[in-house]
Amino acid sequence: MSVPFWGIRRWKRSLLGVAALAVLLGLSGCGQSASGNAGSTDASGSSASSATSASPAAPADAAPAGEKTVQHIWGETTLQGVPNKVVALDFYIVDTLVSLGVQPAGIAGSGNTRVPAHVKDQVGTFTDVGERTEPNLEVIRSLEPDLIIANPERAKMIQGELAKIAPTITLSDRSYQTILENVDLLADVFEKPDQAKKVRADLEAKIKQAKEKIGKSSSVLVVGVFEDDMSVWVKNSFIASLMTDIGLNYVFEGEKVKTEGNADIAKMTVERLAEYNPDVLFLYGDGINKLKENPLFQQLKAAKENHVYEVDRDLWSRSRGPIAAGLIVEEAAALLTGQGE
Repeated sequence: MSVPFWGIRRWKRSLLGVAALAVLLGLSGCGQSASGNAGSTDASGSSASSATSASPAAPADAAPAGEKTVQHIWGETTLQGVPNKVVALDFYIVDTLVSLGVQPAGIAGSGNTRVPAHVKDQVGTFTDVGERTEPNLEVIRSLEPDLIIANPERAKMIQGELAKIAPTITLSDRSYQTILENVDLLADVFEKPDQAKKVRADLEAKIKQAKEKIGKSSSVLVVGVFEDDMSVWVKNSFIASLMTDIGLNYVFEGEKVKTEGNADIAKMTVERLAEYNPDVLFLYGDGINKLKENPLFQQLKAAKENHVYEVDRDLWSRSRGPIAAGLIVEEAAALLTGQGE
């Protein structure tokens, strides 16, 4: 599978074969081997020298054994061996690491959420390194990590500072397919190929099962509803890619707006929502009750047919890892088939 933004190149030092060189005594013509290097006989009875030829010397620019160069959104980063102490600066990075059985030493959270609830039981002891939008560099430095994994948009203003602390790579969360590419890349970094295959197979199986369970294709939108505004995930976003692959028709066609972290969202109003009038609405946020009181909202097809579902913001909006993706498609299928809460 091609990886559009990143990959890994490996080099291993060529091993030099070390053996004693036989000294041929041509002057006497006797063909005897030098003292201490007597000839040997193989299984066929043929005479063979015990000396072996040395391997070709390693290229002058060959990298040490175990060195890896990771290609990612910010460029290339060289790692020495398998990282032991990792700092994760976004939720989807924590999710992806945990899916591979890797425990982050440092985690950046958001507001009251330091670790997403869906992976809280799978994350061991860690150090809180501040907010995703403004991690504490001194705390990160104190951990002495050998790898930092960052969101390329949120961390772009501190790119140089992070690189001075430890090797830093960036991973995108654009779609669930991108997330699976992240799984493959990190599996190579941490040498966990079998776990990566399992993560990929599990998610693909859940998507297939959800699609079969849902059956018919309904139009859908995923909307964040807050006291002062509303936002909708655009069609090429992580959550929309999941909705599409479980057989739903994600109907928002607009362009995203520039936000902190470069999230794939656009502004939404009740009037615009009425224009799309989807069959299904998944809502999260603290302004849902107020929205439901709006007469225009009450005329929506989804509202009239009781296909408006409230979902968890951390899971449906902030997480975007392979574990979260599996939980989202399972929840969507359960709600749409009347098996959810």
